[in-house]
Amino acid sequence: MPTSIGQYTQLAYILEPNAFGSTPATPVGQKLPIISGLSLAPDASYIDNPTFRTDGMAAAGRRGALKGKGTIPGKLAYGQFDDFMAAALGNFSWLSNVVKIKAIAVMSAATVTVASAGKTFTRAAGSFLADGFAVGDAVQWSGFTNAGNNVTVIITALTATVMTCSAAPVLVDEASSTTCKCVTNIRPSFTIERGDLLTSSFFPFTGMVIDSMKLSGKTGDAVDISFDVLTKGVNNEATGTLFSSLTAVNTNPLITTWEGSVKRNTVAQANVVGWDLTVSRNCDTAEVCGSSVLYDIQPRQHRVKGSLELYFDSNQAYSDYRAETDLALQLILGSGSAKSYQIDLTKCRYTNWKGDPKDGMGTVTVDVESYAPDSGTNTAFMLTRIP
Repeated sequence: MPTSIGQYTQLAYILEPNAFGSTPATPVGQKLPIISGLSLAPDASYIDNPTFRTDGMAAAGRRGALKGKGTIPGKLAYGQFDDFMAAALGNFSWLSNVVKIKAIAVMSAATVTVASAGKTFTRAAGSFLADGFAVGDAVQWSGFTNAGNNVTVIITALTATVMTCSAAPVLVDEASSTTCKCVTNIRPSFTIERGDLLTSSFFPFTGMVIDSMKLSGKTGDAVDISFDVLTKGVNNEATGTLFSSLTAVNTNPLITTWEGSVKRNTVAQANVVGWDLTVSRNCDTAEVCGSSVLYDIQPRQHRVKGSLELYFDSNQAYSDYRAETDLALQLILGSGSAKSYQIDLTKCRYTNWKGDPKDGMGTVTVDVESYAPDSGTNTAFMLTRIP
């Protein structure tokens, strides 16, 4: 895979809304900005052959499974990475400008009727709302007699008994199937293409999953953001882009201001003067030796960890560390008005006290981990965008 540099690299993607690893027809790609550190490329192990040959030479080995792997780095600007930020939290889209890590919703062994004209799934009993489904969720249906209805769809409208889905894919009328199952699909995926404009070479990857998202802020610089990714398929090089058209890179200005605070029972205990947060999905890969396509990629448990540099006026922060006190962290990225983001960790704890306060200042660096509350918002990480 040739490596182009700077302005000669092109990176573009599209969401795979209907099937993992399947590029939509006539895809319109969204271009991404390129900065130093981009590393998306094929990745494979090599299996040595230890057999002794009679001519004294080594026997040929074989390539292991081939996958795509790498990091997509950037500087945060409003709207520039919204699709990837949502996917990192297990969401196909933003709901009322909010995405968060949420519990998996499941409906099983139910009687369901499909109406193709209205794109609806109607259950005979129970409640989609009570089961935890919401507008904007991507859901995977199974158990229908007609295989065309065993699909992944995005919910566009929802009542207790009727789920209306996005226009694609094409559904088939089916009456009262009794063994249906529906589960929220927490694996948003993308087709992404890296292009070398110097040589007109294009390298498409399918089934790209966000394995982790990293955000950090420090004084005097724009907010950093990066995504570690895995891809199911590594496709052949092409001399032209797979996209029917491309949408230009977002031109909103970089977010260079932010503020943060740690609160205990809504009372501020410390101000944040530097921070980094990582949301990890801990993806497992199912590999097939010699194949250019993984059998599967499955996210596991979300983990949210980070490091904070805190300024405080009392010893309360140290007392909270010693006592394993539940705290809340809030970060405002941007002005807090138009074109800003807000990060909320409603239940986190200090896990390590990494240094003594500096001379003359109550400043210390601590490690933190976020947990899901037992009630209320029930999420370890919530991200709100302010248009």
